[in-house]
Amino acid sequence: MQALRYITKKKRQCQLCSLLLLLSSCSSLEWIIELDRTESIKKNVSFGREKRSSLLFFIQNVYDEFVGVNKSSISKYSVPSKMYLNSLIKRDEKGDDLELSFNFYLWRVDEPFYFVSPDGDVIFTRGFVDRFLQTEDILKVVLIECYLRSKYSVYNFKDSYPTGFKTISDLSGLLQVGLKDKGLLNKWVYTQLKKNKIDTNSILYWMQEKIRADMGAYYIASNRSESLKEEQYIKEYLLQKGIYNEEEEFNLQSKKFFKFKREN
Repeated sequence: MQALRYITKKKRQCQLCSLLLLLSSCSSLEWIIELDRTESIKKNVSFGREKRSSLLFFIQNVYDEFVGVNKSSISKYSVPSKMYLNSLIKRDEKGDDLELSFNFYLWRVDEPFYFVSPDGDVIFTRGFVDRFLQTEDILKVVLIECYLRSKYSVYNFKDSYPTGFKTISDLSGLLQVGLKDKGLLNKWVYTQLKKNKIDTNSILYWMQEKIRADMGAYYIASNRSESLKEEQYIKEYLLQKGIYNEEEEFNLQSKKFFKFKREN
């Protein structure tokens, strides 16, 4: 009898391990969206959210350690800039009203980089703002990406040890999801651009800016081969779904945009 109970216990442990391996091998974005949206698997939602919480805790911890190491060169954007940035996106991917509540930080280094933490902290480097945020529409694409990453936990989970010393490479690695997941993320970005009446070509311009920068975009883009594949995917998707580029009123927004840029 004891032997039978032992075998049964080991079998259950093996089944649990198999389930954990299956979940960890799935892309974070796809299975979280399925858990959030599919009615037929409600029984698994609690387990899925528990797994999600563990991933987010790890990622937030990496970010917090990074900020702790670099706190002398990181500062908060002013209240007017924070209000401006949070006001740029007014609709979510479903078209519902949206009020962003990110906290924005400037890291005074020349390497182009940005990051959004699970707790809603967005960090831009001086090099990123100077080199890549040349138009307000590109800024909107980045903010939409940050919103979607934060909402759907679009991060690349990597095992690491709590050393207390995290670098830009550690944070950059967390954003480098696979091409399939990035394609799905880009679909959501396109949808949200359209819901907000923003030129949908902006996502392509953003991708091309990173490709042209080549090694200058080392921390914010995939390798060149994957970036070119991503660009082609975006082009095909725009041709398939159509391009929305209704004229906007830019004057007031542009003034606030340049005030934000001057803080850099």
